[in-house]
Amino acid sequence: MGEGHDNRGRLWRPLRRRDFRHLIAAMAVSNVGSWLYSTVLIVYVYQRTHAPIWVGLVTVGRMLPSVAFAPYAGVLAERFERVRLMVILDVLSAALMAALTGVVAAGGPVGVAVVLAAVASLPLRVYDPAVAAVTPELVGADDLAAANTVVEVVAQGAILIGPGVGAVLLVLGSPAAAFALNAASFVWSAVTVSRIRVRSTPVDVSEGGSAGVLRQVLVGVRTLAGAPAAAVLAGYSIGASFVYGTDTVLFVALARHRLGLGSGGFGALMATTGIGSILGALLVPRLSSRRRLGPLIVVGMAAYTLPTLVYLLRPDPAIGLAVQVVRGGGTMVLDVLAVTALQRSVPKETLARVFGAFFTFVMIAISVGALLAPLGLRAVGLDGTLVLAGAGLPALGLLGWPALARMDRANLASLEAIEGRVRLLRAAALLESAPQAVLERLAGDATE
Repeated sequence: MGEGHDNRGRLWRPLRRRDFRHLIAAMAVSNVGSWLYSTVLIVYVYQRTHAPIWVGLVTVGRMLPSVAFAPYAGVLAERFERVRLMVILDVLSAALMAALTGVVAAGGPVGVAVVLAAVASLPLRVYDPAVAAVTPELVGADDLAAANTVVEVVAQGAILIGPGVGAVLLVLGSPAAAFALNAASFVWSAVTVSRIRVRSTPVDVSEGGSAGVLRQVLVGVRTLAGAPAAAVLAGYSIGASFVYGTDTVLFVALARHRLGLGSGGFGALMATTGIGSILGALLVPRLSSRRRLGPLIVVGMAAYTLPTLVYLLRPDPAIGLAVQVVRGGGTMVLDVLAVTALQRSVPKETLARVFGAFFTFVMIAISVGALLAPLGLRAVGLDGTLVLAGAGLPALGLLGWPALARMDRANLASLEAIEGRVRLLRAAALLESAPQAVLERLAGDATE
């Protein structure tokens, strides 16, 4: 009953837990609704205005409030019971979508629709850290990496399905119908989440009234900085988010001018990245239990960035789509390992605030990447920008190798210190078939 047995068939094991199934069912429907809504919103605004600047206002209008609000979102996810809070957020999102549906159906001003879309982005910022913080309570530590992988698979699957459903609704119906369907998806989510039995304990984030708003927010940043291993992994995930930001710009130029995929090429490249992420999910539960994570992080970063250099050599559509499958697998490894490390190493009473800080850094990295990519295209052209994104960033990432090596050495030292206790526990008949990770945690907590 060694480590190999511990890793086989673990990907879908968290779904055996009733509460986690409810969470995933809620996320699956609401994520698809959100992606179809996002797709239709951009098309609707462009059809009404025929002005790209309005499309840019939609993106900026939804991103900037989210970035500003995200740090405090984690505070809210600590201050209130998380399941009840998630239900309230779903209901609020459904109400905002219903209002947007009414404005669009009545042919109201486009500016009002843009403002409602910006406001509707705020509940999601609270929802994400709440989900990340409640997941360990639903599945337990041994299934945590697999549970995070399932969450990522659902998110990537929504990227594949949602825009397609939105496109069909635009052909068969109207934008208002798509927004109404998104509102219904939030209602479904609220009802499903309300069936979760596990309840979290609210935290006094004000520390008896002595901590102001800024101090409450900075708790997440300080806690993240105080967990060296988790901070290193989070840093690589944030770096990958920066690359994703550049992708949102470079994919348009690649699809049209290098791969010959036309106006639909951007969606095709995004979709194949999602397919790669889903395929990479099959490996993550096995990889997450490795004692040395440093090499996996470096390989994951390389798999996400270096394949873009292929576009310089072979501007072939089929090869280009295959490259995105490889990249999707690489980013899946990075993201899941980072999220799992945070959940395992951060105290539960600050976990949501840590994820509030983490998701803020992720959104900032995406925004900066999207802003710098056009400057790179203007300064060094498409080829030069591809070289910077594909080779320059991973080379910069190698500067983090000493920190990764220290993390691995510390992990190996702690495991060697408890190796004798693990053998003793394994010899007990009661624990004979227990997973290796469970035995290591028991040994680490045991005292002589």
